[in-house]
Amino acid sequence: YGHGKVEFISAGVEGGLVTLAGGLIIYRALQAWLGEHHLHDLGEGILLTLAAGLLNLLMGLALLVRGRKSHSLAMQASGTHLLSDAWTTAAMLTGLLVIWLTGLTWLDNLFAMAFGGFIIVQGIRVVRRSVAGIMDETDMDVAAEVVQMLEQHREPHWVDLHNFRVIKFGRTLHIDCHVTLPWYHDLKWSHD
Repeated sequence: YGHGKVEFISAGVEGGLVTLAGGLIIYRALQAWLGEHHLHDLGEGILLTLAAGLLNLLMGLALLVRGRKSHSLAMQASGTHLLSDAWTTAAMLTGLLVIWLTGLTWLDNLFAMAFGGFIIVQGIRVVRRSVAGIMDETDMDVAAEVVQMLEQHREPHWVDLHNFRVIKFGRTLHIDCHVTLPWYHDLKWSHD
């Protein structure tokens, strides 16, 4: 069963990297705020940043959609990573445009810190989902769906279902439970 867990580890590492990137953005913004920095070639910078941001946005959305459809946390984590890059780019563009129009260079750092915080939150969410998968935390939506299917296909001779578990291994589900059958049926009948 351990092979499916690798996807959760991969997503956790990616979420950690996203969180680290957000922290580094805040750190660099604080450094720039406390020190002198001069911006130059804003026009070219805005165009290049816009192109990179659009690519990250499109790839991130595509990976998120595919990851959700295929229940791949690793693909969703990569999509979140690219979307966080796109949001960072949006913050940079906003900051660059405001600075270009107003000349208030300190706003660049303020935008960077705000979006650094946003990126940290996104990274922590990915790490949280990854840890939940590694620890076999029950996905209540999936469990409710399985219970509903069991109720729809319930056999009249089933006395009880207990010790019910749904465990995710990457895109695969392992469903386990104990079924209590009437005492008067022999083992052969119960298995047939």
